[in-house]
Amino acid sequence: MAAQESKPIAERVTLVTGATRGIGRAIAEKLAGQNHRVVGIARNKGHDGFPGEVFVADMRDAESVERALADIVSHYEVTGLVNNAASIIFRNSARSILAVSMR
Repeated sequence: MAAQESKPIAERVTLVTGATRGIGRAIAEKLAGQNHRVVGIARNKGHDGFPGEVFVADMRDAESVERALADIVSHYEVTGLVNNAASIIFRNSARSILAVSMR
């Protein structure tokens, strides 16, 4: 059985929740510095200097999260996830939506 080949680092797309402030922002910047394409989820747009694209979702609202995740996977093949905004809603939505993208 052949070992799975890892993706070249330039093709890594990492989704970061709670991405635009504090620890999430620091993680996003670190990943971008390591050549990851960073996709963030935040409650609102307008984050100057964010090292990637921000999608808007309120992590407390299941429909908002599901819409954002569907939009993200229609644009990107997500290869990694940092769930910085701990949320049961996100975890449950991400299992079904991102599972397809991250295979």
